[in-house]
Amino acid sequence: MTDPADIPAPDDTGTITLRRFTYQEKIAARYVIAMLGDGGGVLNVTGEHIEDVTVAIGHPSDPADVLWHFMQVKTKDDPAPWGLSDVIAKKSLKSLWRAYQAVRDCGFAYELISALEGHLDPADGALTALAQGAGGDHPDCLSRVSRHLGAQDPDEVRGYLSLVRIKGLPRREHIDDKSLAGLMELAPRVTTGEQRAVYLEVLSRVHEAMQGEAGPGWKEKLGVEHPGETVLRKRLTAASISDLAQRLRRPDHVLLAAYSDRLDAVETNLVRKLRRGGASPGLIHEAQFLRAQADEQRLNEIALGVWPENPRVEQDLDTRLKFTATPVVRRHQEREHRPADYIWDDLKHEIASTAGEVDRRPLYAKDPLLLMGRACAVSDQCHFGWGVASGED
Repeated sequence: MTDPADIPAPDDTGTITLRRFTYQEKIAARYVIAMLGDGGGVLNVTGEHIEDVTVAIGHPSDPADVLWHFMQVKTKDDPAPWGLSDVIAKKSLKSLWRAYQAVRDCGFAYELISALEGHLDPADGALTALAQGAGGDHPDCLSRVSRHLGAQDPDEVRGYLSLVRIKGLPRREHIDDKSLAGLMELAPRVTTGEQRAVYLEVLSRVHEAMQGEAGPGWKEKLGVEHPGETVLRKRLTAASISDLAQRLRRPDHVLLAAYSDRLDAVETNLVRKLRRGGASPGLIHEAQFLRAQADEQRLNEIALGVWPENPRVEQDLDTRLKFTATPVVRRHQEREHRPADYIWDDLKHEIASTAGEVDRRPLYAKDPLLLMGRACAVSDQCHFGWGVASGED
């Protein structure tokens, strides 16, 4: 067995009660951000399976050499440092004990981490020993944890405590700034607004993963043996966030190629609709060119592996373009003379004004010309026309 995804979770209620765990999501997001920067050796992040957050740490070239971190995330309103009594009261160690019982004989390397909001009390010797994996060697810690777990075998508790670690994490009022600072280090030349947009998208995808609704189709990219589809929908990998990594690394503009014979010789639905709307020859040529540029951009990103696998992302963009175009078409479709020219000019202005809202991921770098090309593709699929000029059928 190579992956804890194959193990039934001892308690799967976390997915149902997700909305209470916004801090938990932000902790998971920190590891997703590490994947964006190829830092820390984070291979994947799984939400709400066996523990609150499960992180695989290793090297992509050796999938068998993985250390799994099973993290139980706990918060408290009181900013005072954590002591062992606080950890016991929050029942973090009981949850990790259940995880230990589930994975102990499964043959992979792992640690059990109690991730706590805030600082640890350095004067609490028992907690300090526990944090360092030496809780079983500290008589007071061993005694108190054994009583808390109701465990009778001290050797079994020692084995468990040798795998336990305690980690203090940023408090809720600081965690967003800490994560954004990490993104700033990854992409110092990307605007603050774009860094925030990427962070919000990371949180959105973590939220989906926590609910078991992350995108499917990553099995072949995980480097593990057939984990169940339910768990895959709780897991984020470098492949599933590659489009976000591209947002941080891509240039802030796309270079358009020169005119070439890539323009279709066959008269497409787009060209027929433009002719029906009385479009001038120059406008038709411009539409063909932008359509070709948008198609090439899409194919290039697919080849690089950074185009979203989830078809709903493209569908969302196309729907937004259609909703942007429809009122523009309505305004001009009754014009007798060249309605297509008026629709084209207005639509180009409208898309330029709303590029950030339309191209949210972004798929086309929020470039108005590329988005206009994608709008041409949407029109080509019969989603909207360009009016009917006087004398046309």
